[in-house]
This record gives sequence, C-alpha cells and structure tokens, in this order.
Amino acid sequence: MGNRSVSTSSAPQAAPDPVPARSVHVAAGDRVDEGGRRMVRVTFEIDPAGLRTVTDSHLAALWHVSQANPAPHGDRDACALAGAVTAEILRRWLAETPPDLYAHQAADHALLRLMAGRTAAACGDTEPAAAGREPA
Repeated sequence: MGNRSVSTSSAPQAAPDPVPARSVHVAAGDRVDEGGRRMVRVTFEIDPAGLRTVTDSHLAALWHVSQANPAPHGDRDACALAGAVTAEILRRWLAETPPDLYAHQAADHALLRLMAGRTAAACGDTEPAAAGREPA
C-alpha cells in the first residue's frame, strides 16, 4: 500500500489560529503589527477578459474591489481594470433597459421655436424669439 506513516501520538495538537470571517484568501507571510494583532493580507485575482461569465453579484463585488485597489491613483492597470468592470456593468444594464423611442423628433426644434413665439406674443413680445434667444 505504499509508504504511509500514521502518527499514533496522543499529544494534543495546537488549535489553528482563527481566521477572520471576512477573509477571502490568506496570503503566505501573515504578519503581526506593532500592537501584536495578526494582520491578514487579502488578495484578489481578476480576469478582465472573463467578466462576462461572472454573476451580477460577483460583478458588483468586483466593482468595489477595483475601486478599493491600493494602487496609486492613475495607475494604468488599476484604471484599466476599473474601466473593464464598469463597462461590463453598463453593458448588462443597457442590455436590460429598453430605449426611449421617439425622444427626439425631426420637427421638435421647429415646434419649440413656434411655441416660444406664441409664448412671447402672449406676454406682449413682438419678436418670436425674444432678444434673439433660442429655446433650449
């Protein structure tokens, strides 16, 4: 059955150090701060090319992670990651959001000018576009 060794020691084994519940991954090389507290480094590996395959809740968490990234402000890779995550969130949102139909029509500008002229005339203005102002 191979070379298996089995320990029959009855000595109690030390309990492992508790890991904080919020920890995702404990990197090698844990350290202790000046106050004697055990510090834990949490690392994330994110594949920007695979963002389309993650769940919505995972994507939301990745957005927070990309914003909390400790890289210096303006870091090229950090900015690219944040942009990729944001673009995927927007892509999903736009895919589920129907467009406004007929929000802008070809005749809208002329109609607004006509309405502005009528409003101006009702207020006693003789110029259709009072003082050369165009409606917004």
